[in-house]
Amino acid sequence: MSSVGDRLARERARRPWLDHLAVAGERYQSDNGNHLAAAITYFSVLALFPLLLLGLSVAGFVLSGHPHLLDDLHRHINQSVPGGSSGAIGRSVDGAISARGAVGIVGLIGVAYSGLGWIANLRTAVQALWGHRPPKQNFFLAKWRDLLVLIGLGLALLVSLALTAAGTAATDLLIRETHLSGTPGIGVFARVIGIAVAVGADVLIFAWMLGRLPYRQVRMRAVIKGAIFAAIGFEVLKIFGTYYITRAGKSLTAGVLAGLIGLFVWTNLVSRFLLFVTAWTATDPARAESPAPRASVVHGAPSQDSAPSQESAPSPEPPGVPSGAVIAAGLLGIGVASGMAVQAIRRRRDDPG
Repeated sequence: MSSVGDRLARERARRPWLDHLAVAGERYQSDNGNHLAAAITYFSVLALFPLLLLGLSVAGFVLSGHPHLLDDLHRHINQSVPGGSSGAIGRSVDGAISARGAVGIVGLIGVAYSGLGWIANLRTAVQALWGHRPPKQNFFLAKWRDLLVLIGLGLALLVSLALTAAGTAATDLLIRETHLSGTPGIGVFARVIGIAVAVGADVLIFAWMLGRLPYRQVRMRAVIKGAIFAAIGFEVLKIFGTYYITRAGKSLTAGVLAGLIGLFVWTNLVSRFLLFVTAWTATDPARAESPAPRASVVHGAPSQDSAPSQESAPSPEPPGVPSGAVIAAGLLGIGVASGMAVQAIRRRRDDPG
């Protein structure tokens, strides 16, 4: 057993990246990363139900203003659902539309509650993995800050999704305009481009999360490395989650329950991964103002926690970390550029000359 430990220590001393992963794993385990991820998972899944209510309310407002869409929906229900069940479902749809205001209010309250709980648990988990225990704040002030963070993150996610959709649409349009749709491997190329665009948008979001939530000084180099790691891993988990949840939902024995369990498991995996990336960023020597030598992170040597005390001082505005406005501007700028490119291609296609 000692020979295995000695060999691992030698490998860690020879390969800094392996040593960094090992130190991050030790930090994750010592700070109860799995328990912190479980709390984040709970509020993530809890937020799904008010989000569904909110989506139902929005759909109700849309359908009430477009009667032809409502007629089409009723017709599809009658064609798809056998027996008398179609009438019951149709009445439920009409009831949901008539109560769209109340459903929307309940959904908003639920989203606010679960969203604030999610942000609070995420912030607590990130700060715990950084070894930072912030002083107690006024309850209402803390909730107000969490609300601002939630709104900013929600806007960033919406812009990120729009950017991903625009990039995918632009790629598809470019393939059609250049008549490459029949080229072997073009589908894989389009898929890779779409994933690359999504990773680029995710990097900005994770850079904000890793740089802002610790409430302490973090160097930009460490933040960007962690954000790239998180974005690539998150895209891999999204691909796996889409495949797994879709397959689980098609199970004849488990049905919808299997899909919900699959979503729960996937959310927990994502939470664990993001917290591990946080630990990986927190133990990166590049995060310090004066990076420590590599020997300080080798097994058996002094840990990163023995860094000078001034590094652990909280900093609500960490230097070198992009602010929410910068990230939003970056996402918006990329989105505008993508939209201009799509419009240019369309104008060229429509130009008879």
